[in-house]
Amino acid sequence: MKLCFVSSYPPNRANLSEYANYLVESYMKNKNIDKIIVLANKHKNAPEIEKKKNLIIIRCWETNSLLIPFNILKTIKNLDVDLVHFNVSILSWGTSKLVNIFGALTPFLIKTLLRKKVIVTLHNTHDTVDLDKINIMRPNKLVLLGLWLMVYSILGVDAVTVTLKRYVRILKKRYYKTNINHVPHGTLPLSIKKPVLGKKTILGFGFWSQSKNLPVLVEAFKDLIEEDREIKLIIAGGSHPAFPELIDKFKEMYKDIPVDFIGYVPEKKLKKLFDSSTVVVLPYSATRGASGVLNLACSFGKPVICTDLEDIRELVNYLDMDVIFINNEHKEQLKKTLKKIIYDENLQKRMALNNLKAAKKTTFDDVSYLFTDIFKKITKG
Repeated sequence: MKLCFVSSYPPNRANLSEYANYLVESYMKNKNIDKIIVLANKHKNAPEIEKKKNLIIIRCWETNSLLIPFNILKTIKNLDVDLVHFNVSILSWGTSKLVNIFGALTPFLIKTLLRKKVIVTLHNTHDTVDLDKINIMRPNKLVLLGLWLMVYSILGVDAVTVTLKRYVRILKKRYYKTNINHVPHGTLPLSIKKPVLGKKTILGFGFWSQSKNLPVLVEAFKDLIEEDREIKLIIAGGSHPAFPELIDKFKEMYKDIPVDFIGYVPEKKLKKLFDSSTVVVLPYSATRGASGVLNLACSFGKPVICTDLEDIRELVNYLDMDVIFINNEHKEQLKKTLKKIIYDENLQKRMALNNLKAAKKTTFDDVSYLFTDIFKKITKG
């Protein structure tokens, strides 16, 4: 099978490029796929065309460009592929509402104009996230109409996959479509057998937006170090593209607190980072789909504290992860939970081992085969 995969892709960051990277690596090992052509967004430090084994990367579209549909259509028209797989969310194409509407039309245009088989992995929609809490766009009537049209056009392709089962139920109910499938997010196929316990180090990780609620974590840490100066807090990752100056704002806000802001961490340094941590904290006030950070923390065998949100709870229950849920607004509850884990090595070991076990249930290698099962069905139809 010859596969075309359309997504933001490294060295670009955020907008699902990390997910794309892990999935493409698994596609390259999948015996059902002979050739993969990734149509990625351009980057100043990446060549327009790259080749590696059975992988070709063509950087043919630009983030925030209204020409995205035209450039992708023009490129795919000249490709010999059996199927086109889009990896997107409602804000994958840029920061402009109009750009994202145009981008969302692209899969349906590929199907209708080029007669290609098309599958879309849709990580979130306005139907599945709280727009007020993620604070990216105001959900007025015109915006909601545009978002509805975006999703309706996406659901017009041959198959759509989502990473949580409840998203299947929501979309089927609201759009009366039957081509929606659940394919879980995926964890890293690592060979870690014994977890490494950190030394009183708390880790916050990801692309930070307002809904990730970093302040409650820092405030809890501030109280903890008044009792124990050995406790450390590392904040890894940069600002989400929708909030480009947020980390700088936090650095200034908390300049008198010994928080270690280390910025973006490349993949080859992730193990060292997670090994150094005792516990990973996800203090979110809202989610935008299945949490890649939660999957990553489990892949490296880490205890996790999460806000009790519906998306996170479904993911935890699906893989039988071992996490402790909190109310994200309660600094004291987070502080108490952090102390419980930091000072209890037996609890750390139990959670770490359980999460390593959970991470092995559905790796990205497994996910790639779930996708190719769908590919076979729609290419035969």
